[in-house]
Amino acid sequence: MAQLFRELKPNTWQELKDWYWALSMGGWVFRGQRDARWDITSSLERAIPASLRGDSNDKKNQALIGKFLEDSELPLFDRFSERLDQYVGAEAGADSILGKLALMQHHGVPTRLIDFTKSPYVATFFAVEDATDLDGNCALWAISADWCQQKSVLAVRKKNKFTKENFPDNADFSLDDILDEAIFKLNLPLVAPLLPLKLNARIASQQGLFLCPGDLTVTFMENLRSLGEDELPNVLYKIVFPNFWRAQILHDLNNMNIGPQTLFPGLDGFARSIKLELSWSAEYDLVQEEILKYAETLGL
Repeated sequence: MAQLFRELKPNTWQELKDWYWALSMGGWVFRGQRDARWDITSSLERAIPASLRGDSNDKKNQALIGKFLEDSELPLFDRFSERLDQYVGAEAGADSILGKLALMQHHGVPTRLIDFTKSPYVATFFAVEDATDLDGNCALWAISADWCQQKSVLAVRKKNKFTKENFPDNADFSLDDILDEAIFKLNLPLVAPLLPLKLNARIASQQGLFLCPGDLTVTFMENLRSLGEDELPNVLYKIVFPNFWRAQILHDLNNMNIGPQTLFPGLDGFARSIKLELSWSAEYDLVQEEILKYAETLGL
């Protein structure tokens, strides 16, 4: 089976930043992962019990997994929704399906949503934050959200025999009626970009959005495959870089004001920043030495 993505391996952090610059236009969105061996998966996929895991190519096993996910999603949503007002009151976005799903996602309840960001630097932070095994590799995924939108709209039109007037190119999958009918009820392989109309503080600070698979009976990567396997290597990149760049990257991101204290507003972010300082302190001396050596080459 053909690889769905193009893999890139920069030689330096500076080269990686150059690629970010090249991807700064065109609707690209990004996801950082601390282990380059991982595919893109939703938290709902990762919640599959060990008893159901097995041969991913076994159709019977796939059917069991699909049924588990389908049977789990609505009860989780209903249980969360019925008591949500006790905890969040009038928090922004809690009055829509996507707003509730976003709150579920960010408070640890498994959903089909997958976090992405419009900022490659924010994604890089999430890749390296806990990447403390200096012998390992991180990965940053980049995908064209514009391509996902275009292909997902075409898939819905084809399935429902809609015209362009019935379902336009800019159909907003984030709206309750479209999200319900075209994603949850249709169960069609697609990957739709979703952005809550009312952003909570965390999504706003992280420049966040979600990619949402349409068919829970197959993996997120298989949902992507269904949209156009031949086109994917041109719109899906996996950028792999070594964990030992972590200290250098965190230094630069800190200078950009990208860290837990800004990405997680409130006490959670402050606490995470203290934890990060502890793990980073041992590496920071090496970064200082590199900076001083480089400054000498510039005559500073």
